[in-house]
Amino acid sequence: MMRYMYEFPDSIINDQLTYYGVQNDTEPLVRFLTTLGLHQVDGTPRESWSVFEQRAKELKK
Repeated sequence: MMRYMYEFPDSIINDQLTYYGVQNDTEPLVRFLTTLGLHQVDGTPRESWSVFEQRAKELKK
């Protein structure tokens, strides 16, 4: 599960674009969806990561 908290590298995204036959008019949506990870591809946490950590701690209480 943890791997899905990260953005996919461009190579995977490009493979998906090719596989699904994404056209120019739908590519922006696909690109947007690839930015929804809690960490960037290089492992840098996004702002949403701190919110995720905070909420996870609250669930443990």
